[in-house]
Amino acid sequence: MIMAKAQPFLIANFKTAKSIGLEPWLSPIDAFPVLENMVVDKGVLQKRLGYSPFATMKHGSTTKTDTPVIGIHTYLRKGMPNLLIFDNRRCNLYDPIDASMTDISSDLDTPADIFTCSSSDYTKFCNWRQVGYVTNNVDQIHQWQGLGHAVVPFNIQVNSDTKTNHIDTCQYIFIIDDRMVLLGTTEFGDWYPQRLRYGPVLQTDFTQSGGGTDDAETQERICAAGMIGKTVYAFFEGPGSGSLWRIRRTGNTAAPLEWERITSTEGSRSPHSGIEYNDGLVAIGLSNVLFYDGYQVKRLELPAVRDVFSEFNDAYIRQVFGYNQRETDQRHLLFTFADASSSAIDRVLDYNVVENNWTVHKSTQTFFLNCIGGFNGQKVPTVDQLDDVYTGADGALVSAMTVDSRAVLGTPKPYTLIGCRNSQVYKWNDGEYDGTDDTNGKIAIAAESSRWNPFVDRGKKLACVKIGFLVDNDSDASFTVSAYKNTSTTAYATKSISCDGSDDKFWAYMFCGGEVGNFHRIKISHTEKGNTPKIHAIMPFFAPSGGLDL
Repeated sequence: MIMAKAQPFLIANFKTAKSIGLEPWLSPIDAFPVLENMVVDKGVLQKRLGYSPFATMKHGSTTKTDTPVIGIHTYLRKGMPNLLIFDNRRCNLYDPIDASMTDISSDLDTPADIFTCSSSDYTKFCNWRQVGYVTNNVDQIHQWQGLGHAVVPFNIQVNSDTKTNHIDTCQYIFIIDDRMVLLGTTEFGDWYPQRLRYGPVLQTDFTQSGGGTDDAETQERICAAGMIGKTVYAFFEGPGSGSLWRIRRTGNTAAPLEWERITSTEGSRSPHSGIEYNDGLVAIGLSNVLFYDGYQVKRLELPAVRDVFSEFNDAYIRQVFGYNQRETDQRHLLFTFADASSSAIDRVLDYNVVENNWTVHKSTQTFFLNCIGGFNGQKVPTVDQLDDVYTGADGALVSAMTVDSRAVLGTPKPYTLIGCRNSQVYKWNDGEYDGTDDTNGKIAIAAESSRWNPFVDRGKKLACVKIGFLVDNDSDASFTVSAYKNTSTTAYATKSISCDGSDDKFWAYMFCGGEVGNFHRIKISHTEKGNTPKIHAIMPFFAPSGGLDL
């Protein structure tokens, strides 16, 4: 039989990215049911960047390798930031001037452990009145008053009991109308999972007039919480779907704050998944990513994201960590999770806010990944350091500097950090390898297309003659393409595509020999580091060929 002339079918300006909500033959033509370590950005399918070494935890003068990082937070004092990094035992202060880490736990001269928690007891942090407060819901709340101070216990008394500290721990710390607010407290050894405890205005002495409590009228417990505008909202966890509550201002000075139920139809089981985003609160729900905008709970507008939960190991759903990645040219919501086949957190669900698509990242490194944070790299030196930085010699008048000139010391620019299980912090989306510049740092990519047949509405099979790839010219970039037909897992054609060509962009082709099938699909892959291909378009050449095998 003479084959009909092959026709080109251009797939360009990629938008969908990962999509597993439909059967592969019903998915959009630019969808990828499998998409790992690749992103769709500005219409281009490309490999993600890696993560580079940033800092390593110290216990005293000992560099650690075996403690999980559980918190990356910015302490802010008069607009000046400091980066604090916590593992499950201690806290380090990062110095961006020389990239050093200093153990500031308990005592500056003789640091000691301040925490006893596990790798999944992530820290929550709150800045208030030039003091940073940190809690992990296991150990006592701690505080840091800035440079020259150690991270020490924060003692809270709530009544006349003579104990030094009455609050054993809490889930969250917020500030509402100049009041410190603690959620989900453990007091005198008793756990109050629905409790809201608030202090007097502008005070941390909870025994003074103006402090009090309110326990939500439910047997569910506080899960993911965050602030929308000036109001704190919390998803509660229940045996079914859970509920959503807010902390309401009553106008009554005797009891100024109380819980108010918003809905009983949606809740969260992931206490660390809450993200304050777009004037709303995002959290991992039972069957979807939830978004509350202050008016109604709805699913976040991620295309078919609900189906990704089938890839989660539900046994580790409480360890999911959410983060709002805000950088100069990027807006992403990142959620860590354990793959269905894994027994530890080892994946990142990445929602590209601007492009409205999503993908999944993983790494061959066994220490990847525990928590996520960020910093802007701004240097906040002491007066002695200012003298060294600006004069290079003694004698110059540092006092003549303006406050503004101190504020812009360095080149502040937001970036994202990931805390891992090997006591190390890495800079995310930086470099072309994961963590180490060796075979362990390779970034394996996988992009499996939907099943293609533009003639299916005519009841026709199709022959695949060739497939073109419009790529950036890059002598160091390449990828392997495998072509499959129908539901076969055995490739009928495979070729290594080199991106070393002419002009800024060029077409590279693989020839498929006119293979006939009901559907065709491709897999793009490689397992290398220092190899970052960018694909602007895919153009298969198909010809109709006989009736579908039904």
